[in-house]
Amino acid sequence: MKLFINEELQETPAYDNKSLREIILLIEKDRIPKSEVITTIKLNGVILSMEDEKNIAANYPVEKIESLELLSANPNDLMLEGLGDARDVLTNLVEHIAAVIDLLRQGDINKGSEKFQSCLGIMQWFNELLGYTTKFAKIDYSHITWQEDRSVAELNLKLLNIYGDITEAQRNNDWISLSDILEYEFIPVMQAWIKLLPVLLDYIKSKTGKAN
Repeated sequence: MKLFINEELQETPAYDNKSLREIILLIEKDRIPKSEVITTIKLNGVILSMEDEKNIAANYPVEKIESLELLSANPNDLMLEGLGDARDVLTNLVEHIAAVIDLLRQGDINKGSEKFQSCLGIMQWFNELLGYTTKFAKIDYSHITWQEDRSVAELNLKLLNIYGDITEAQRNNDWISLSDILEYEFIPVMQAWIKLLPVLLDYIKSKTGKAN
């Protein structure tokens, strides 16, 4: 097994009879600076999503690992950078989703679904970014309101439910339902997040001691 940490080849000790998760925990303990966390795991050349990490890492045997690449960073810096970029990223995402809706309603399913696939990575990125804010900055969204007495936790839950509806519509090849979900549910939630992000960013900066 070849081991890379922040793009540098490392000497690899024996990890006999250990799972991928156990190996990563050992590396994080012994080789990653205390102020940093592992942000990216690439297994045999493939980047693992957060869901992949949960499903694969627990039981993946060491003998199947040809290469393991890890990137680490200070979590607060990484999170604040992502939140700083998120407003422009989500604005661009909404524009792309609007184009997807037009294509699907025009009956151009191939182009519409292909364009939508390119949006999924951004949607996953934002979902993981929100996960970082709760994990590293310990943000409790139930205590932050975004509309009258509605908490940001409700907004986040609504987004997760929409992701489920989107997946179901795709599974059923129900492009009419997908276009309706995107227009009447997904885009309004994204627009709410776009408005909320500057406030959230200032709040997290003050909480993490990074305020200007």
